[in-house]
Parts: sequence; C-alpha cells; structure tokens
Amino acid sequence: MDPETLKNFTYQEIMEANMQVITALISHIFAATPITSMPVSNGEDNLTIAGIQCFQAWLFNIHFTFTSHTVISEDLGALLDSTIKYLEIGHLFESAADVLTDHLSNFPTYMKSVTIQRLSEILTGKSAEELFSRLMTSHADAQSLKFARLLLAFGDATIQTLAGEPENSTTDLILTMLHGLISRPGYAVVEDEIFLPALEFWTAFIEFVLECIMNGNESVAQKRSKEPIWLEIIRTHANRVTGECWQKIQLPPEEECESWDSDEQKGFIDIRREVEDLLGSAHPILGTEMLSNFVKLAISSLAESSWIALEASLFCITALSFSCDEEQNDAIIASLFDSSIFTHLSTNQALFSSRAAQTAIDLIGQFSPYFERHTNYLPSVLGFLFNTVGAPRLENHASRSIHSLITSCRKSLRWELDNFIIHYQASAVALNGTSHTKERILAAIATIIQTIPEDEEKAAPLGKLLEFVGRDISRCKTDLLAGRTEESQSAGLMALRCLVNIGRGMQQADGPIDLDANTITSTFWQTKNGLAIQHEILRKVQTVLDLHGQNGEIIEAACCIFRTGFTESQPGPFVFSPIATTAFILSSNINTPRLDCFLTTACAFISSHSKDSAERIDTELRTLLRHILGFTQILGGPEKDPEIAQNCVDFFEKLISYYINIIFQQNEQSSVEYLLFFTLKCLNSREILPKRSASSFWSSLLSAKPQAENDKLALIDVINYFGPLLSIALIKNIGGGASRSELDTLAGPLRRLVTRQIAAKSWLENALFNESNIQLQNVTSSQKRVFLQTIINLRGKPDTNRVVKEFWRTCRGNMFDYAS
Repeated sequence: MDPETLKNFTYQEIMEANMQVITALISHIFAATPITSMPVSNGEDNLTIAGIQCFQAWLFNIHFTFTSHTVISEDLGALLDSTIKYLEIGHLFESAADVLTDHLSNFPTYMKSVTIQRLSEILTGKSAEELFSRLMTSHADAQSLKFARLLLAFGDATIQTLAGEPENSTTDLILTMLHGLISRPGYAVVEDEIFLPALEFWTAFIEFVLECIMNGNESVAQKRSKEPIWLEIIRTHANRVTGECWQKIQLPPEEECESWDSDEQKGFIDIRREVEDLLGSAHPILGTEMLSNFVKLAISSLAESSWIALEASLFCITALSFSCDEEQNDAIIASLFDSSIFTHLSTNQALFSSRAAQTAIDLIGQFSPYFERHTNYLPSVLGFLFNTVGAPRLENHASRSIHSLITSCRKSLRWELDNFIIHYQASAVALNGTSHTKERILAAIATIIQTIPEDEEKAAPLGKLLEFVGRDISRCKTDLLAGRTEESQSAGLMALRCLVNIGRGMQQADGPIDLDANTITSTFWQTKNGLAIQHEILRKVQTVLDLHGQNGEIIEAACCIFRTGFTESQPGPFVFSPIATTAFILSSNINTPRLDCFLTTACAFISSHSKDSAERIDTELRTLLRHILGFTQILGGPEKDPEIAQNCVDFFEKLISYYINIIFQQNEQSSVEYLLFFTLKCLNSREILPKRSASSFWSSLLSAKPQAENDKLALIDVINYFGPLLSIALIKNIGGGASRSELDTLAGPLRRLVTRQIAAKSWLENALFNESNIQLQNVTSSQKRVFLQTIINLRGKPDTNRVVKEFWRTCRGNMFDYAS
C-alpha cells in the first residue's frame, strides 16, 4: 500500500493504533493456552483457534498495509513463535499450519533467521515424523496434508539455504521429506493433490542450483558451486527427483483412465508437461547420465514386458530429444534403437495398440537429427512408422513423425522413394479421410522427389502422387452425385490440401548458394511433359472449384496451391504461368466467399514478380487492377466490407515499388482518380484496418522513386493534386478524429509529406485552419501554429509521433491526457 497518499496514511495511523490492542489481546489468549498435547476444554480450544485465526488475518493485513519490515514488532514476533509451538499440539496444528504456510508463501522475507531455525526443528521433530508417515499412505488425512503444504512453503522460503547446505543433517532430512512428497502413492492430480506443488518446488530448486553453477547470483550455493562434494550431493538429489518423476508419470490402465473426467485427464497431461520442463532444467546438471538412465529403464521395461514403464521411459527420452544434437550421446541412443523395441511394437498386438507405441512414434519424430547422422536406421524405422499409419489411434502421430523424419533426411532417402510410394498406396485405403495424415505423408514424399537433380525424373513419381489426389476428387464427384454433399466437400477439400502440401514439399530447399556455379535454368516444366503436369494440377483445382466453388475452405486451399509457387526462383510444377494465375484470380467476384484469399493471393503474385531477376507482368497486372478497382466501385467505401476494402488498398500499395506505371498508365484517367479517392475515403473512415492500409499506401506513394520520366511527372501531378486533400484527411484524424492507437500509423504519411514535399507546410496550414473541422475548435490558433512549426522543424524524425499524440490530446481535451 502506498503510504504517500493521504487516504492510505490515515488508514496506516488507525492500523498502528489498533495493532497494539490486537497484539495485547492475542497475546493474552495465547498465554492462557497451556502448551500440552492433550486437548483442554472445548471453550478454551475454540478461543485459542479463534486467536490464531485472528492473528493470521492481522498479520496478512499488516504486511499489505506497511512496506517496512520494521513493523514486525517484538510482540508480533513472539506471537509468531507461539504459533510455531502450536504445531506440536495436535488439535491446534491445522490452525497454526495455516498461519505459517500463509506467512511463508506470501512474506518469506519477514521471517527472522531464529524463527526459521525453530520452525525447521519442529518440521524435523517426532511429531513431524508421525505426520509424514501418515502422509505417505494412500489415504492421507487433512492434518498430514496441511503438514505437506507447510513443508513445501518452508522449502520455497528457504530454497537458498537448502541448496547451499545440502549436507547439513536438518537440511538433508527436509530434502528427504520433500522427495517423499513427489513420490507419494496415487496418480497425480486425480488421487495426489500434493505432487504438483512438490514438482514446482523441485523445478525451482534445480533451476536455482543451475543458476548458481552458471555464476548467476551471490548465494552460498553459488560460492560452493565449484566444490566437487557439493556438486555431487546436488547431482544425487537431481537424479533422484528425475527417477521419482518417472514413476509418477506412468499412465494408469486404460480402463481406469477412461473413468476419469475431462478435467482429471487434462490435469494429468499437464503434469507430464511440467515434468518435461523439470527434465530439461536438470539436463545441464546431470548431462549424459540422465539420458543413459532412461534408456536403461526403457530396455529393462521392454525385457520385462512392462509396457506402462516402457511408455514412461520413452516419454522421458523424448523430453530430452534436444540432446540428440550432441554426438557424444549417439552411443546411448543407439543402444535403444539397436534393441528389439520396434520389433516388439510391430508384432505385439497389445503393445501396438497401447500408448507406448504412440510415444515411440513421437520419439522417432523428435530424434530426426540423430537419424540424419545414422541413416542405417531409416529403413526399419520408417517401415515401422508406415505400418502404424493404418491404426486410427496412431495415424496422426505416425504421419507427423514420417513428415519430420523424411524432411530431415530426404537426401538419404532418394533410393527409397518407390518403396514409400508403395507404402502410401497400401495404407491410403485405411487412412481417415478427415485427418491430416495424407497431407503430411504426401508432403514428405514430395520432399524426396524435390531432391532428384533432373526435372525429367521428377515427373513420374510426382504423377503417382497426383493419381492419389485424383482418387479423392473422384470420391468428391461420386458423393455429390449420391447426394452426400458434406462428404463430397470433405473429399474435395482433402484433395486440395494434399495438393498444397505436395506443392510445399516440392519447393526448393534453403541452403548455401554457389555464386560461382553456372546454373542453367531448366525449361522442363514449361514444355511438353512438364507443362502437362502443371495443366493436370490446374484441372484438379478447377474440378473441385466447379463442384464446390461456394465453400470458403475450398477457396482458401485453392489459393494456397497457387501461392506455393510464388516463393520459387526456378520453374517448377507449381510455378504456374502469369496468365494461369491471373485467370484464377479473375474468376472471383464481389460475392465470392473468402474473397480476401483471392486478394491476398494477388498481393503475393505481385511480390513474386517484384525482384530484378523476375519476369515482369505488366499486362496481367493491368487486367487485375481493373478487376479489383471494380470491387472498390461496388463497395463505394470501406464501411460496407472493411476487410475487402483493406485488401484492395494493400493490392494498390504493392504496385508502387515495381509497378507504379500500372497505376498511372491506365486507359481512363478517372480510374486513377477513383483509386486515390478510395484510399482517402479509407483514411477518413472509422474502420481501423482500411485506415491502417490507406496510411501505409500514402506513405509508400510519397516515398516512391519511379525510374521512367513519364511516371515521375505523373507522380508529381498526383501529389500536387491530392496533397491538400491528404493533408486535410491527416489533420482531421490527428486533430481528434482518430483513436489514439491509430496515431503512430497516421504519423507515417505525415512524416513523409513533410520530408518530401516543399508545399507540405502550406497544405497542412490550410488544413489546420479549416473551419469545417469541429475537433480543432478546442485548439487556439497559437497552438496550431506551434504544432505546425514543430512538425516542419522535425523534418520527419521519429519524435514527430510524440508531437502528434500531444496535439491529439489537446484537441480531444484534458480528459484524454494519459501516459503514452
């Protein structure tokens, strides 16, 4: 609580006056309570409990009221000591534990060292030993659970001491009990509510120790971090915790798991993620030893046919997948993959359908860097993955790992391409038509096809993939004829998404560029067989659009197919001709669902042809500009459909850098004027997104540097004509018409106007003194002149934004004067 305010200062004075009375009252109650383990009369017991609870409430209020530690007087300290003694009185334990748990959790720095010492003695005494024994049973009572929370609060508050003096007998006993909290019987969350806070303590403990080892603090532990004995004790604790967590995350039998409600299932899954974090934190301390331990556990669990323990082991190994980048771990990992694990997973039906198989599949996907170095494992591992694709519970995980593994190791798998196509063909029938499994596997196979050096040799395997897509399109037609519209749409969408992923797989891989190489651009995809494949892809897209052209998801997928080729620098099967791309975009109209997808595709189309080395597409863009201007004419302004208006303006802006001639060289001058007036309408509207795009458009136009002399002259004429109108729009917004969040965006064209245009001062002055702007009536002529001169003097510097915000607040009035 801030003591500087008058209201709080008065409250604190009242608190100080009352504190003495309350302290005396609680002291009297505590003095009347004999320190005995035998219950006294109910009246005395109730009075003592009421006194403890009153002390808890006052203690909490005092800490929030006063910021200084000195407020804890000797009398309050004595009451805290008395509360600690009540921990040894069974019938008062719970009330006393609540006070101390609350105090340790919220205000640990207020605890004096002598108080901490007394508390540690009680927590390691005989009464605590009894409570701990009850806690470690499967039916812990309320009192023992209170003890667990108190112990955890004490651990959190004294973590530096526990880490700094782990060999101390008291510390060792407390850490041993904290280990016990993480290994209690029962499933975490569902049956054991203590595991999560205990896990959080050990994660914090390990992270603190790690910080000490990395010389990140000035604690006792940091000073001892170079001592071998200290480090060995810490490693022992970390190793023990990871083993305890391995036991705790083991899954229940499937029938028991199904009896849990959704919250319990989610809670258990979240616990496993928390354990992953702990293992990641412990890895720098334990290093190779931890990975080795889990691999040994996996192999021994496999030998004992303990599938639940095997799954937990594989889960922990997967959590350490980042260690597969370190080659010194290869021998350890090899011992796992050299075992009979995948043979068991493939042949044992009970194991095949278990969660262990799913976790093994995930492990494979995470260990792609290892398989890149050890390609001899790839045939057997991928064979196992393809065998699991047909299992409904495993196909999603299997396809994800297949995609990860093949993408990482594609160059080494070129010779297995035909086998993978056969594998896919065999499993395609069993695949779930609504899943992403097909997309991932086809994308993975396409990445292998992309590594084939000769384009001519890519045609045959790519044609096989297109045949698989064609089957979904045939199903799309059949379902539609049979009246199964939803099934037909799903099949059509699946076909297009598969094409998208094949296109992405066929994209050129990023890698070092050989500047000295004499690269000869292949023309295969632009002639004969290559062009025939392109036409086949386009026919498939058009077929689905003809059947379901009013489905937004299908339209989005079709647009994605065209965009896969926009990033390519060389011809390819998905690098369609400008004529084909233009024809696709022209197939849209103002009523087309997801029209925004067509417009963003048009923007990406411009970007892909805006490099110096790219083919110019002036003719196509003139056609597209007329088409998109037609949309703006139908809209009239941004209010009717802000998203479409925004995308139209984005398209106009994309033309400025490389194709500004397309804007100026239209057949009708009125079209240029309409385009620019439409952007001003967006700038003056209350719609946020169109206004943002219009601001960006004018910033780009004012910064444009055309190369052709005709375009330079045209730009000058446009700015001279629209400059005053733009100034009025900007001042209207900056003068209070815009929302505060839009000011930084609006400052962009203002800064460029001032920097690039000599007449900017007179345009802005006319706009500032325009009597039609009602917002500016709140500002004096002197304030307007100061604002104008400041803007001009800044010459477009970033500080312009601050001046704009100050002027906006002045126009809006003092009620809007809040911090930036």
